[in-house]
Amino acid sequence: MAGKIAVITGASMGIGEAIARIFANHGATVVMLSRDAGRVEAARERIGHSERTLALACDVRHREEIDRAIGLTLHHFKKIDLWVNNAGHGLLDSVAAMEMAKFREMFETNFFGAVVSMQAVIPVMRQQSGGTIINISSVAGTSASSR
Repeated sequence: MAGKIAVITGASMGIGEAIARIFANHGATVVMLSRDAGRVEAARERIGHSERTLALACDVRHREEIDRAIGLTLHHFKKIDLWVNNAGHGLLDSVAAMEMAKFREMFETNFFGAVVSMQAVIPVMRQQSGGTIINISSVAGTSASSR
């Protein structure tokens, strides 16, 4: 991982923060993205490696914010070797009780956010002749409940 530039969405807590920590501990430069600037900066401080980490606010539901994060990453580090689509959240309601607006918002982040992020970063990776995209998913969507 030494010398690699990794961008991680949903990096302010949980799996995203853990991935950022592992990458940074193994020598990568890590750009941590989250829609909450304060929380992602706090996660960055917990990880350490301040010389090789950058925390940016980015809501993956908005293409312009993804483009801004990519532009800032390229400005600071000149390339993107890894992009980790980790931003996401779940709903605990049953399908029968679920509010469609909240369900659509979840899909905007969990699914469309990942797709739009890939559409934004793939041209960068093609231009630099390489890169890796990692998509994080949850098995929670495979369990049914009759609540």
